[in-house]
Amino acid sequence: MSHQGNIDPINVQNICLATVTTTSYWKGTRAMIRSFLYHNPWFFGDILLITDQKAEIEIRRDREKLKAEIVEPSLELRERSERVAKHIGQYKGIASRLYILEIFRLERYKRVLFFDSDVIHLSTLDTTILFSGEIVAVRDPWYFRGYVRDKITLAKIPLNQSGETSYRDFFNSGFLSIGESHLNTKLYVELIQKVEVSRYKNHLDKILDESILNEAFHNEVSLVPVNYNCSVHLIAEGIITTPVRVLHFTGSNKPWMFPAWIRLIWRKTTYLEHLIKWNKHLHKK
Repeated sequence: MSHQGNIDPINVQNICLATVTTTSYWKGTRAMIRSFLYHNPWFFGDILLITDQKAEIEIRRDREKLKAEIVEPSLELRERSERVAKHIGQYKGIASRLYILEIFRLERYKRVLFFDSDVIHLSTLDTTILFSGEIVAVRDPWYFRGYVRDKITLAKIPLNQSGETSYRDFFNSGFLSIGESHLNTKLYVELIQKVEVSRYKNHLDKILDESILNEAFHNEVSLVPVNYNCSVHLIAEGIITTPVRVLHFTGSNKPWMFPAWIRLIWRKTTYLEHLIKWNKHLHKK
């Protein structure tokens, strides 16, 4: 078992682990949860699966004997997400990414820890980092390649050309730690009302929820080290060389899809060790 880091028994009360899942992402969900629980024995909170495929996910959850609650996105959020996917082709099939907004109405918790279903945990998370602000996140992977994001199109802009029209501290939503001051229905309603077709017409990247989250919280986010949400590409390509606690399989090549292994290893053989790590956590009891 890895080192547990700084654990405050008061802080870890009444928190939950949440993720968005679908039937196609279920293997990723399973690996994420298993790796989190293995490396974080201090966690005794609820596990929440946000999905619009309740019946199918219940079958998979029960088969795995996973103690997790299913949370369905509101009808309004589902309808708004579907409109975006219907009118803007690049979002077809990925509108469920917007269901992350459901975490903001989890009012019964003091803190929500959110991780995408395409991450794995490689070591214990330090609660002094997790609870270091009311909105805690890690910068966009492209920042570590020398880019920031335009506020309107979310296009990548070289860091040395950034200005008032760009997000210098654009964050990735693969990991979020949300404090109780931001867990309320009022904020939730404000956020889902931003899910409008007009918002996405000028986007030059397949970014959905991060468009809304960065607009809402870019001035108050507490940014933490990249090892709390590090893109596998940054590691495999040698851009990040420090030890990673959370490895994120960003992009379209997901580790539960065998053709993705071929594509990634063909790109660079250094991907193989990270794919193997993911596979071990998938099958860990």
